[in-house]
Amino acid sequence: MTKTLSYFSIAAIFVLGANLFSETRKSIYYCPMHPSYVSDKPGSCPICKMDLVLKEDETKKTEESDSKEIVIKNDMAAIAGIKTEKALKKDFILSFTMPAVVLYDKELYSILEEYKYQRELYDSISQSEKNRIKEILKSIEVKSANYGLNEESISELIKTGYKGLALPDSIMFAAAYVDEQYAHLISKGNKPELFFESKNLNLLGEIVAVSNLVDENRKIKIIIRFENKNTDLKFNEYARAKFKKNMGKKILIPKDSYIEYGDEDMIYVKRVDSYEMRTIKTGLSNDKYTEVLNGLAEGEEIVSSPNFLIDSETRLKKAANTHSH
Repeated sequence: MTKTLSYFSIAAIFVLGANLFSETRKSIYYCPMHPSYVSDKPGSCPICKMDLVLKEDETKKTEESDSKEIVIKNDMAAIAGIKTEKALKKDFILSFTMPAVVLYDKELYSILEEYKYQRELYDSISQSEKNRIKEILKSIEVKSANYGLNEESISELIKTGYKGLALPDSIMFAAAYVDEQYAHLISKGNKPELFFESKNLNLLGEIVAVSNLVDENRKIKIIIRFENKNTDLKFNEYARAKFKKNMGKKILIPKDSYIEYGDEDMIYVKRVDSYEMRTIKTGLSNDKYTEVLNGLAEGEEIVSSPNFLIDSETRLKKAANTHSH
């Protein structure tokens, strides 16, 4: 769901505000929730029954202080469907899904074969020959570094099995391509889920290597080991890899409770009888929540819906005030 307001919607609000306030020298009353309704005397809105607001008073209030608040009585807020929710500090479980394929990598298979052979040779030759084998092993380790492998992880792969890199086996591998921005969230030993849509199959995998190279699409290659119990998965078969990470305690707000204006994120914080527009800095999001990096304290109550309605009112007042000058 997009949270960015359309340019045309905002433009319409400004035009409406300019028309309504083209004659600001006399007292004009309007409905905060239905700005198109105006009157030259006090009363209530025939649409929502909210008390009309004196436009001149609102203008003076804005001139005297750079207020970003709009006043709506609690009973009227309920009628308008304005809902609020408290910002909570709790565990933030970040999850994201990336494309993956069953990996066929003959080159990596050959690297591991060579390393295994040289390692076995090293253990069986005389001390005078060991230095030469050490150099060969080091060169193989350098070559495998681009895969994100080191001496320890190479030895682990040799021990647990790597045949599935080149031949169908009970242990096989998948390559997932992760956006660069998520690289710091992924490490060897993490256990993503692999979903093979063609077979409606879910498998639990384990990351055995994280490449230290970023490709031209700003992706990083992750190698995931998994059990191919039925040995019927084919090389290059498509999958989706789902990663999860507990980011710790974060201040969280509903994903759709803030509005994007260019590079700024705006929310509305509930006061006793008003709603304050405030700029916040947001971080990562999952499917339900967005973390707040600064600008909002734990326990503060924010508007969760409908932000567009309140924002329209604020912009209308601003447009009217500008026009009156």
